[in-house]
Amino acid sequence: MAIISVRGLSVVYGNGVKALDSVDLDIEEGDVVSLIGPSGCGKTTLANMILGVIPPEASVSGSIVVSGIDIIKDRKSLVEKIYRDVGVGYVSQVDTLLPWRTLMDNVILPLQIRGMTDPEHMDRAKYLLGLVGLQGFENAYPHQLSGGMRQRAQLVRALVTDPKILVMDEPFGALDALTRVALQEHLTRIIAETRKTVIFITHDLDEAITIGTKVAVMSKRPGRIKMIKRIDFPYPRDPFKLRSSREFEDIRSELWSSLASEVIAGEQG
Repeated sequence: MAIISVRGLSVVYGNGVKALDSVDLDIEEGDVVSLIGPSGCGKTTLANMILGVIPPEASVSGSIVVSGIDIIKDRKSLVEKIYRDVGVGYVSQVDTLLPWRTLMDNVILPLQIRGMTDPEHMDRAKYLLGLVGLQGFENAYPHQLSGGMRQRAQLVRALVTDPKILVMDEPFGALDALTRVALQEHLTRIIAETRKTVIFITHDLDEAITIGTKVAVMSKRPGRIKMIKRIDFPYPRDPFKLRSSREFEDIRSELWSSLASEVIAGEQG
């Protein structure tokens, strides 16, 4: 049974721009769905809608059901329902660590907001920091950390309340190529360890295949789900070894055949 079910979702913004058109997508518990498509195709709009972030001026039709909550119909106290009752973590591309708080204080901020500062939850924070290789940096401030370390800290902060669903919007997009690949490997280890349901937005096809159990290719705007490809490589994944395999190349070629026409059409207007 799908933990997230999207049916016939269409979104038109107040300025008349149609962002999504009749999107159908089922995400089962434990799925890691990489969303990929040309710039402006509605990937972030789709993720935001699943999070319950619905622009008040937008015209929305269709349905989104997350763990039994109808996102479109039930907007009252929606943020509380999604973040507290269902449990959703969010990681953005932008570094949102607070500069005046140490790494540990940044990581446990969601716990403090929700009054979950008992020893069990604090131990979870320490465990997750160790899982991503940040043990020993608990008292460091964000300016003392590399970009990759700060992004790992943001990932831990998103996971510290043990959410059922993790939404990641191009989390590695601003990083250099080597750091990006290293963090992909870290993420696959975390996925193997925590077995979260993940929505991962990216512009990088290799990254989409490396991370996902499914890759959903979106069309140019207005975005539709054009193709879904299942990826059966076991976790955790070594990006360097994976990308040298014939199977990876075959999957990449198949997905690129579906994606290329949308990228070209998007560039042409």
